[in-house]
Amino acid sequence: MMENADDFQRFLNNVDKIGQLLEDFRSSDVGVQQQAVAKADSVIATLEKPCRTNINKTTVNTNPLLQPSLASHNESREHFKKIMERDAEERRIKRMAKLKESTALKDKGNEAYAQEDYETAVKYYSDGLAVLRDMQPLYTNRAQAFIKLKRYKEAISDCEWALKCNERCIKAYVHMGKAYLGLKKYNEAKSCFEKIQELEPGKGNMIKEYLDLVDLEEKTDSQERKARQELEKGERKATAVPQLLEKLSRPSQMPLYYCGVLESLSPAVTDYSKPVSEVQDRLSSD
Repeated sequence: MMENADDFQRFLNNVDKIGQLLEDFRSSDVGVQQQAVAKADSVIATLEKPCRTNINKTTVNTNPLLQPSLASHNESREHFKKIMERDAEERRIKRMAKLKESTALKDKGNEAYAQEDYETAVKYYSDGLAVLRDMQPLYTNRAQAFIKLKRYKEAISDCEWALKCNERCIKAYVHMGKAYLGLKKYNEAKSCFEKIQELEPGKGNMIKEYLDLVDLEEKTDSQERKARQELEKGERKATAVPQLLEKLSRPSQMPLYYCGVLESLSPAVTDYSKPVSEVQDRLSSD
């Protein structure tokens, strides 16, 4: 029994709240149920302070409509967790099997590469990638074989894939730099080797050797182009010589014509001999 009318009135004022809480307890939404529990505790606390009537909170918290739902939710979570763990374990086992198979193919590729059978090496590396697409060593090893076959663009593509597997892969940058060097793309080659310096500052000596090699190749390539251009200029001038000789062999031409031809022939021969000698001197000095 409540001691006075005021207590009773306050209790009646909470009837609507309690009715709503009971509806929330019946909800299929676990979140709504949990909020109802918290609200019930709050309402009960307010009732207990002014009202001396003992209210059994345990009865509210153990509502038979609530507990089966929460228990079911917990069971579902545990079941889902077990399914995920089992799936992860199955995927791990499958990957280990694929890794073992692709590693065996990589080893065969390495043997072929050591025997300088680069085509066969490429085949084994490709077979390994068909088994396991994200195995970085297969990409870098195949790129190295591609470089030996002068298939530089394919080597660059493999290095890019290797970097997708491991963005800090030093071998990928090394082989990519060599492939760009094979294509005579010197700036790109330098960028690859400089990237290694950024990732591994301790490899300074190795990077210097690669950069020096790029500079040497670029210089040699430039000298060869200049020499070729000069040689081509000399060949163009030399084509005038047989034409002049052919005209000299015509018996119908007047002596004055012969004099003019001989006069024009002399500087042509002189001009022809000059660039050829210059090219020879340059090549010998290099």
